[in-house]
Amino acid sequence: MQGVIEAPQSSSFAAITEKQQQIAERILADQAVENVIAFVGVDGSNSALNNARLQITLKPLNQRHERIDVIIPLLQQAVNKIPGIKLFLQLMQDLTINSQISRTQYQFTLQATSIE
Repeated sequence: MQGVIEAPQSSSFAAITEKQQQIAERILADQAVENVIAFVGVDGSNSALNNARLQITLKPLNQRHERIDVIIPLLQQAVNKIPGIKLFLQLMQDLTINSQISRTQYQFTLQATSIE
């Protein structure tokens, strides 16, 4: 799974790092989660300082009781209790055809060489 964390634009690097740590701890507390990797700050995928990303690895299906469609709402509910932050979770696909990280599973991008 992948998660995109969004904090208010006025958030400092230290504040978003603290919130990201709280989110990672809550996600890791779920028995279905194997591992969490977090990225904070501006880079090739995060376009703003108030964004962070998570890569969440679940335990194999034979080692957990719930399927992904049950796990995502449970993780979302646990994280929603943290004030001043939003988490957007989505499945990672085996084949990804995009060049941007998005808060949603689907994203439409329109590009042109001129405004007209």
